[in-house]
Amino acid sequence: SLVTLHLRGFIELASQTPIFPISLLTLRELVVNGRVLANGLRLFDLISVPNIETLVLEDVKAHPLASIHKYIARSFPIAFQFLRTLRYVRCEFGADMDVHLLRATPSVSDLVLTVDKNMHLIRLLVNTDKQAAMYSCPPMWPNLRTLTLHTQGYAGHIVGGGGVPINEPSSTMTLLQDLVASRIALG
Repeated sequence: SLVTLHLRGFIELASQTPIFPISLLTLRELVVNGRVLANGLRLFDLISVPNIETLVLEDVKAHPLASIHKYIARSFPIAFQFLRTLRYVRCEFGADMDVHLLRATPSVSDLVLTVDKNMHLIRLLVNTDKQAAMYSCPPMWPNLRTLTLHTQGYAGHIVGGGGVPINEPSSTMTLLQDLVASRIALG
């Protein structure tokens, strides 16, 4: 009864024969490094993890990440209902993020992100929080209690002179402040 699975390195499928996914009903934690997906491997065509509680994605490029998000959204409500911890480490988010990922993973309570200049997921959360406040309804990811942001290697916009004054927050910091404020307002 496998509980934790870490996938690193390269996986290459030589067979063109369709493969039925292996059901890993007892798996609770899955860690996937982007190199596993580098050759266009669609991981969830190979494994089924309906009861997963922790998903860690490391160094995943925008296209494979979008494919994972679409798979999670399509799996709703059969899989990913127990997903509580979602960690993105140095992942590239595309601009195509939408609310379907948030709806398909309602139990997320712990989110880990590496701060980047676009912050697509944070923008999505801020926008859905604003809509929730306007319509007096619960926010997406209502159980989100822990947000961890890794800023290592990220340099905010420190501009002097005619640009943004150095003592004013960057657009990234403003966005993060908006998220915290909206979460506090929504309870």
